[in-house]
Amino acid sequence: KQELLRRMVATHEADPTRAELFHRELADHQQGYLRALASAMHQAETTSLKEDAALKVIGSVNVRLRDAGLVVTPPSAAAVLDTLVAAHVLVRDGGPVYAFQHQQVQEWFASLDLEDELRAAAGTLNLQHPLVSGKLDDYFWGEAFLFACERMSDADDGGVQAVAELIHLLLKIDPLFAASLINRSAPAVWDRVSAAVSAFAYAWHKPGVPDRAAGFMVATGRPEFGDVVWALVSNADQHVQSESLRLVRRFSPAVIAEP
Repeated sequence: KQELLRRMVATHEADPTRAELFHRELADHQQGYLRALASAMHQAETTSLKEDAALKVIGSVNVRLRDAGLVVTPPSAAAVLDTLVAAHVLVRDGGPVYAFQHQQVQEWFASLDLEDELRAAAGTLNLQHPLVSGKLDDYFWGEAFLFACERMSDADDGGVQAVAELIHLLLKIDPLFAASLINRSAPAVWDRVSAAVSAFAYAWHKPGVPDRAAGFMVATGRPEFGDVVWALVSNADQHVQSESLRLVRRFSPAVIAEP
């Protein structure tokens, strides 16, 4: 999903007419504005912003751009919103209210700022960290975390390490979400967390029982747990079979493939 949305946005912005408009009207800072709007919506746990709130967000971005010396005279907040509605993924409904064309587009843009936060927190992430209490513990940010970690895990060693640290932390507070991150991350992350994750899963699981630990194993998508999962889904007891196949919303055959 991450790569699909990245390509969609890149293709959209590469259109010569749009590219010229973004350069002329927004000094090529269109993604900065969209990131800020998406993060503000996520922070408010909503998929839209009223005009006054949206104008305030854009105004804050303009101040940052000016203070950083990236623009001399930023465009008005209203003009920015008009341009993003006319030529990008923002839509305006009656009210007026601003939203993204699809919630996953909002989640993807919010994940870009979130990635910066995760990288900055690398090496210091713990249960008391503001990122944990403010966002990781909030279901509304779930998909944004998945997007950010999928992208980071495939980018560089720093990204891989940041995702690995997040997974280790999640084993303590939300192991099923940790499993989702493992599933969406590049193999390099598994290389760093496999020992701890495997020890955690086998200590949690009761052999022969389709318990939450088995659900965790399935959700990782890792074939290393194939023997355990196969023993459950091929069990002679049909009740065990059916319960095992219902451990997760979408059962991936990858977990019972050869590792």
